[in-house]
Amino acid sequence: VGENATQNVGPDSIDTTLGTTGVQPTSDPVAPRDDVTTDTADSPPQLRVVLVDAHSLIYQLFHALPPMTSPAGAPVAAVHGFVGDMLELITRKSPTHLICAFDKSEITFRNELYDQYKAHRESMPEELRQQIPAIREVIQAMGIGVMECGGFEADDILATVAKQVESRGGTCLIVTADKDCRQLITERVHLYNIRKNQEMTAVELMADWGIRPDQVVDYQAMVGDPVDNVPGIPLVGPKLAQQLLSQFGDLQTILDNADSVSGTKRKENIKAGRERAQLSRTLVKLRDDVPCETPWDKSLMHADVPKLAAMLDEFGFRRLRTRIDEVFGRTGMAMAQPTATNVQQYQSITTLEMLDALVKQLSECSEIAIDTETTGTDPRSSDLVGISIAWAAGHAAYIPILAPANEPQLDRDQVINRLRPIFENPNIGKIGHNIKFDL
Repeated sequence: VGENATQNVGPDSIDTTLGTTGVQPTSDPVAPRDDVTTDTADSPPQLRVVLVDAHSLIYQLFHALPPMTSPAGAPVAAVHGFVGDMLELITRKSPTHLICAFDKSEITFRNELYDQYKAHRESMPEELRQQIPAIREVIQAMGIGVMECGGFEADDILATVAKQVESRGGTCLIVTADKDCRQLITERVHLYNIRKNQEMTAVELMADWGIRPDQVVDYQAMVGDPVDNVPGIPLVGPKLAQQLLSQFGDLQTILDNADSVSGTKRKENIKAGRERAQLSRTLVKLRDDVPCETPWDKSLMHADVPKLAAMLDEFGFRRLRTRIDEVFGRTGMAMAQPTATNVQQYQSITTLEMLDALVKQLSECSEIAIDTETTGTDPRSSDLVGISIAWAAGHAAYIPILAPANEPQLDRDQVINRLRPIFENPNIGKIGHNIKFDL
């Protein structure tokens, strides 16, 4: 591309990655990750797996980027964007394994349950379809695992591998914009928005939808999804679904106690929508038992650098060609990258629901860091302004107790009472500077 391009925009004329990190690669490659390659119960707990909802990301890139062509005239915009994103994931997240999950076919077990499932989805644009084989070939040359399974969706594969990783004591980051995957959030499994460079944990979920991860399936079963043609319960929107889950806890309890729901019309809708809700729940619930083998030994990012370089040269990706050398070097193994704290993962806890979600998350930690803001340094006369708590690198929250006028704040006694079990738990280590003053 460039001087050989047949169109005005070439792959290297714009930056389609997350942006420059300002981080230089180290000179020494990391050791081969052969100690975490097998799918066995005794796998070590150091797994840091990044899973990618491949088709979701490819569509996102295809619609966001201007048309690009290779020197031979083939469309390559989605290829360029996808390769750039994979390089950013490797350098920013330093995973032990990187796996892309693809949809193998449009017909899955959900279509057998409900023939209108995703019936309104448009077919893949031909210009994009032409790029899928190249994307798959490039990422395999990068040493990135590829998974697909007939009869199941990519989201089911993500759920299955996330469960495997968590059962082995590892951590899992799922790169997807699909809200169905919010049901997979746990202490060890987070979602990642690659465009915004933001992770979603239970805290962010509570802030957005006002529910816990274990309530996501029931929430979607009531609200429905017009994109996937999931029916839901008529006239039950996000606000009402959140209120019902807050009051009753789960969908089955809501359906069994429809007479206790306020409002005659609401009662009628819930009673009439019982079967639709139960069907919708089955449709949105992700399967975590997909019968396909996880390619642990093919997802270690051990790149075939000569093959990869030849392919990028063929596509005209000069800038990405340089990035490949920086990331993989001569060995073909991804080099260790210093990681920067992602300040966008910090949260201000402004509701009691968010505080409850934070407390649940902290209860599963082995240690936390604590700092307080006060009106002075005398513990007898100072008032508490706010509490900061961190539980992992780049994951922290601030709880405002005294705030400027018109700014959100929480009641001091309610905050202390909710945090008391965390602070008094001897199994959760506390880290801080002058921590006797803070506590």
